[in-house]
Amino acid sequence: MIPRLISSTASKLYAHNKKHHPVFCPEIVRPLRTLPRLPRKPSLPEIGPRPLPQLRLPMTNDLNVHSGNRSETSKHREKILPFLPPCNLIDIGYGGDPVTPWAVACDMAGGSYTNVGSAPQQLGFDCMSPPFKDGSLDGIYASHLTEDWSYRDQGNMLREWKRCVRSGGVIVILGPDQKRFEAHCAATGQGLNMAHVEPDFSLATFKNRVWPAIRADMAWVAGEDLEDYSFLAVMKLM
Repeated sequence: MIPRLISSTASKLYAHNKKHHPVFCPEIVRPLRTLPRLPRKPSLPEIGPRPLPQLRLPMTNDLNVHSGNRSETSKHREKILPFLPPCNLIDIGYGGDPVTPWAVACDMAGGSYTNVGSAPQQLGFDCMSPPFKDGSLDGIYASHLTEDWSYRDQGNMLREWKRCVRSGGVIVILGPDQKRFEAHCAATGQGLNMAHVEPDFSLATFKNRVWPAIRADMAWVAGEDLEDYSFLAVMKLM
């Protein structure tokens, strides 16, 4: 109740403040100050799993954006992919452009011999003695690498690669036909690769002179001369 001694004007002002500005009225403020603090309502747990973020794997064009050059792998990736396993795959001598997003990018310990891509190197080792346990890999891929060794050394190299591959695993080689490569260089003005050792290296000489070194317990799955100057060889451990 408003005290009777308060004038009618004060009474009207008090009523106005009580209605529109209750914070100025002590009898309103005091009860609010004495109200118990309500416990905070706990947040409800989320229903169902959170949506997974959209992952973007590097695709062919993404892997090959580099100084205007294309890797040899990029030219024939669609031909190669059907022969590759979905896991435990390494790409030896990847040169900045691994054959698949899931292949482990391997090159020399001191860094890549060439750079035709921006993908980072993951392992470095001597390709003549890969540091993997026997039968620990599902696949080994190499592009334009083996031709830098003699036929004898290629045989020794592939024996080591075969050791690392499990039963059912594959070794996939993309290599140059040397005579066709030289003709391509002459026609386009491209410089020859002086690291190539054997002057007659080709699918035929690879099959006749390198493949016999590892053919025991292995099957020749595919061999094909491709449209430019490369060839594809696929071998599977039985």
